[in-house]
Amino acid sequence: MYYADPIAAIFMMMNHGVMFIIDDGQQLTADRLHVSVFLSGVKFNIHPDSYPIFNAQSGDMVLIASGNEAYRINVPCRLSPGERIVLRGDVPFIWPEVG
Repeated sequence: MYYADPIAAIFMMMNHGVMFIIDDGQQLTADRLHVSVFLSGVKFNIHPDSYPIFNAQSGDMVLIASGNEAYRINVPCRLSPGERIVLRGDVPFIWPEVG
């Protein structure tokens, strides 16, 4: 899982605690955020320690694969294929790319 969009990656890092490993194999931290990271076209790979963040938690708003329906999660769970979290609490949740 990764983000190609640096703004989405930084938003998720700052608002949801997602950790990243960028192309050079280094963990991305706030002190490594500088213009070259944004201009270099790096892929923001999600650190394995952050994978549990992408499991649904109680109160999450989840979008169903068809894109027309959403529902709130009452208990923590794994999502079905095609479902994705769109809100955690009242904060937008940007779903990563897979590949």
